[in-house]
Amino acid sequence: MKKILFALIALALTFSCTKEPVPAVESIEDIDFKIDINYPETEEGTRAVKTGWESGDQVMVFFNNVRVAAGAKPKFMRFTYSSNGTWTTSYVGGLSLSDFAAGGDTSTMTAVYFPFEDITVKADTDTTYSFTGPDGRPVFSYFMYALNSRYTYSSGSVFGTLNMINPEGMVQFCFKNTTLKSRSRLAVRYVQPRALTGMAQRGALKSKLKSSFLPMKGYQYGNDVVFTGHLATSVLGVKKNYTLYHYYGTESIERWTFNGKTMNSHDAIAITTAPASTVTNRVDMGITVNGKKVYWSNYNVGAANDYDAGYYFSYAEIYTKSNFNASSQLYPNYENIDPDSGHDAARENMGGTWRLPTDEEWLALRDGCNMEFKANYNDSGVDGILFTSKTTSNSIFIPRVGYYNGTQIESGIFSYLSSTKSNTNLFTSIYCKSDIPTVESVWRMNYNQQFGYPVRPVCN
Repeated sequence: MKKILFALIALALTFSCTKEPVPAVESIEDIDFKIDINYPETEEGTRAVKTGWESGDQVMVFFNNVRVAAGAKPKFMRFTYSSNGTWTTSYVGGLSLSDFAAGGDTSTMTAVYFPFEDITVKADTDTTYSFTGPDGRPVFSYFMYALNSRYTYSSGSVFGTLNMINPEGMVQFCFKNTTLKSRSRLAVRYVQPRALTGMAQRGALKSKLKSSFLPMKGYQYGNDVVFTGHLATSVLGVKKNYTLYHYYGTESIERWTFNGKTMNSHDAIAITTAPASTVTNRVDMGITVNGKKVYWSNYNVGAANDYDAGYYFSYAEIYTKSNFNASSQLYPNYENIDPDSGHDAARENMGGTWRLPTDEEWLALRDGCNMEFKANYNDSGVDGILFTSKTTSNSIFIPRVGYYNGTQIESGIFSYLSSTKSNTNLFTSIYCKSDIPTVESVWRMNYNQQFGYPVRPVCN
């Protein structure tokens, strides 16, 4: 059954796109502003959560003829839904009659809605706003919008309709009757985390996609936990085998597999069964650095198994990209990376307490293990080094998958990202090119921060 909820909102405004005489008013509160806010249509069962407006939902509405200078407070209206089915309103940034009286070359509005995050709006320039979370960074989460909706003035009132929509390609994964775990993340092949990053002050929205299979942030929704991402265009309507990898703060991974599943835009998978398997992703390699036990991950960030390269990252960056050169480098000369700085690729993508290893921890792994070069490891076609602890006898395989220089991969080299700064535009990487790994052949190498490197995480 299709569900559409309507909201009638009475506010104050003084702008007439039809140039009719405006009644004598002294403030914006003296104008009647009437809008229908429609929740997206949805077929029953196609969305795991959020099928209608709920108490506390907030919609931000921007009027496209109102602009502010860079650094000034953004001006918009916030509508908050009440349990009795009505909306309360508030003005942000001192929205006033003069804002609507000036210019007036457009009569459109743009609405945005984030159900799971408190969003900060900032005027980056005199033509653009940005949307960020409490940490000042883009929020890769579920959102809705109504773009450039018309409104009209008649007899002292302003009328309009906001038909909210979900982005095309947005899909959900809902874990029923469960509680959100610490730093919970979900990685799904073919699904990309997506963020609404901002908008032009004339209404055009801007969004950003992470690469497929990088983990999505989880949110508690009633008794359920929900993850939202963007389905890759290439798999829309195509049967695929979907494996869900749930990372969380105990450094474990839970797995669910859905074989022959067809997904389309706005679809959802509701998970009601126990995971097919749960593995402890952290491995005790008998390494202690500065009095703290250091555990190593079985997998690289973004990898589906221990021989997969996963994703490559420039130093201090948390998103992978297609070209690792000087012009694409975001943070030249960045210093040592703190796990909570927002610049740690392991922490930001895998959640939990995962982080980048320091160069000291890389060397401790080398010194505390027997190292064996493995060609075509487990018939995977991938070479690498098998590290076996001298004290615990546990092993991890780390693939030799090279690094990116621009768009070209430098193959045959074992080189991994660390959190340790070396000197100007360089950081300290672990390095090995030999097929006979020894203490002498596995050593520190100072590498350019702009290149792209795989990440093998650690935790304490």
